[in-house]
Amino acid sequence: MTFSEREPEKKDFIKLSNTRPFVWSKMVYPASRCIFNYVPCDNHFEVDIAKFLDRAEDVVAFSKIIPKVGFFVEYRDSDGNLRLYYPDFVALTGNNEYFIIEAKGREDVDVEHKDKRIKLWCEDATNLTKSSWSFKRVDQEDFEKYRFKSVKELIGSIPNSVIENN
Repeated sequence: MTFSEREPEKKDFIKLSNTRPFVWSKMVYPASRCIFNYVPCDNHFEVDIAKFLDRAEDVVAFSKIIPKVGFFVEYRDSDGNLRLYYPDFVALTGNNEYFIIEAKGREDVDVEHKDKRIKLWCEDATNLTKSSWSFKRVDQEDFEKYRFKSVKELIGSIPNSVIENN
């Protein structure tokens, strides 16, 4: 298989409000700032992130990114195989900044490849949409050490985290 780099282009937007109702058998959190009546979560750490985003003073809206939404980025894994990466959350702040947030409990071998690819996606999205898109990986161990009031504080406070602001 051959991979080729292409110039990014603007395609259709994904509108979360167009997501059809879906069944979720894992954990949920009843959030007021999410487009869904419940935030679907895969684990307790994602529930903690959903609670944080729902009360953060600078978050206007957020959502868990689930496969049903249709958002993913392609990346090459450590073996060179093409994979699909579904980040955990997207959040919109009062400054009209968008953040892709990855809640990371444990690191696998491909985290570096996913981080690199989503950062590039954020750069491309910023250039194409003229809106600010950034990526933040939030490691569970770091998150549990602090109490944050805002996404801005989260980004500025966690040491040695992967931060990519555009």
